[in-house]
Amino acid sequence: MTTLSKPRQLANRANSVSVTDYGVLPTNTAAQNATAIALANTAVAGGDLSFPSGTFLCDGFTGITGKWKLAEDTILKHNNAASGDMIAAIGDFTIEGGTIDGNKDNQTGRYSLINFIGDNLIARFSTYKNSIEASIIVTSAATVDVHNNRFEDLAEHTGVTGENSTGVDIDGANTFVRAHINDNFFINPTFTGCITGLATS
Repeated sequence: MTTLSKPRQLANRANSVSVTDYGVLPTNTAAQNATAIALANTAVAGGDLSFPSGTFLCDGFTGITGKWKLAEDTILKHNNAASGDMIAAIGDFTIEGGTIDGNKDNQTGRYSLINFIGDNLIARFSTYKNSIEASIIVTSAATVDVHNNRFEDLAEHTGVTGENSTGVDIDGANTFVRAHINDNFFINPTFTGCITGLATS
């Protein structure tokens, strides 16, 4: 385990398309951003999408694929009283940079930040914080590569006081998955349990 003061950023590629070109904006509601991200996701068809600086409300982003690149000070924030997982990704999905904030103190249900059902997931150089359930749940995948991230102040995984919280949860429905989870930094939460880097359920 490597201590990181801040996840390192990869440089944005020149061919990345900004989500703002499709109407994903910090001033939007989560519902407006969900509609706009669906347009962007379809338009780039698995290509690169970049998020500029700012805080973007998110809830129920479904069918997501491709490569997401967040600026260093970009925050994807789960909407208050969210109705589902923040990001439901499929196929091949990469997310890197920025902060993914579960906004746990303002949730009424238990949802993850990323729920992946697909082939290959790469999550790197991001900060995951305040998730009410596991930050990343892998429901189905062939390969999972989660590295050089920071996980902090996560809630107990199922809400039981003193229970461990979980950074990455590989669901028991996976018959085979190659998981590469390393060089992540976990900050102890405020309760008596601890953060589990990798768990199976």
